[in-house]
Parts: sequence; C-alpha cells; structure tokens
Amino acid sequence: MIAEALGLHLGTTQFPFAGNYSEVGLYAYGPSSTFAGAAFFGLGPEDQMHSALICPKYRPGINGCGTGTHMNRTCYPSSRALTAHAR
Repeated sequence: MIAEALGLHLGTTQFPFAGNYSEVGLYAYGPSSTFAGAAFFGLGPEDQMHSALICPKYRPGINGCGTGTHMNRTCYPSSRALTAHAR
C-alpha cells in the first residue's frame, strides 16, 4: 500500500484507517495537524477519490506528494484532481 510505503501510519488508535469520513479516498495529514503522519481512506464514490484537498490534508503520492521524505508536505493536486473538483 502506498501509505505504508511512504512511512505513514494507517489510521490512529482513535480512528480506523477506513471509514465514513468527510474526505473520500486515500488522504493523509501534514505536520501541522494533530493527525500528522497518519493516512486514512474515506469510503464513498470513486469519482470523488481524487478531489483536491485543503492543507493540512493531502493525497499521498499524487504529483510527487509524499515521495522522498514523507515530511515534505508541499503538495499540489494533480490536474486530474482539479478537473474532477471543477465538475
């Protein structure tokens, strides 16, 4: 799984990795968040799984986000995510 490969934790002791969260698809939290270093998977429609996110949330592995050191959270949504979000 990409989240584990990037050194992220799957969920937290308080919240499971997968659930009915406000975000859909794989996402993680940057270092300014209480959930820094944790990844989650929100259940929902596939067409929402690449929507753009607002910091401190980001999508690991999109446009290089999370590659190299996973603490580099300067991430921007892919053009695919922007296109999907604009619909």
